[in-house]
Amino acid sequence: MQLLKALILKEFLLIGRTKNGILSTIVLMLAFIFIFHYSLEKGFSLPLQLLIGLKWSTVFILSFVFIGQSVWEERESGAHQINQLFVPGYLTFLIKSMVICIGILFLEIIMLFLFVIFFESFSISAQGFLGHLTFLVPSTLSLSFLGVALSRISFSTRLKEIVLPMLLIPLSLPIFLVGMEAERKFFFTEQNTLNNFFLLCALSIFYGSIGSFLQELLPE
Repeated sequence: MQLLKALILKEFLLIGRTKNGILSTIVLMLAFIFIFHYSLEKGFSLPLQLLIGLKWSTVFILSFVFIGQSVWEERESGAHQINQLFVPGYLTFLIKSMVICIGILFLEIIMLFLFVIFFESFSISAQGFLGHLTFLVPSTLSLSFLGVALSRISFSTRLKEIVLPMLLIPLSLPIFLVGMEAERKFFFTEQNTLNNFFLLCALSIFYGSIGSFLQELLPE
């Protein structure tokens, strides 16, 4: 239990060290929303169905940036090599992924309120906010598992800044498609979205299992 607490604290401290990166991510998010607002919403309100697509697009871009910044900090310091001597690789992977997921969710909640400010059709009630988070949480967890796992592969190459998004974008497309479709069903139809939610949870388990396996299989 003490080991788990120490690992969790370490990961939060690493994210705290990247506070400039977090600030730059928030500025990037604000820039995207500002561009969407002033380039697309001219003289009329964008429909909510289109805004959901813009929201998920922003989520994916922010996730790629945040995951890259978070993993890069520890790799540059060399702390991951010390951790491997005392901590199982799968445990470090799972904790790092979950802490990164919490950081991305924090950014996503800020993004939801920014969408309310900039777009007239995007309003959040208590039920609507719960609906957004219902699909964002498992999707974000899947992205975190996938991003941290692929970063181990990309850092062994010279073109790590290019390899990570090249691998991450195509493999994350199922998360994007299922999550966006589930949210549109939730807000616009009477169809049951439990199957979509469970599919997102299954993707989280799948990517988490594959990532844990890669941590044990691949040498440094």
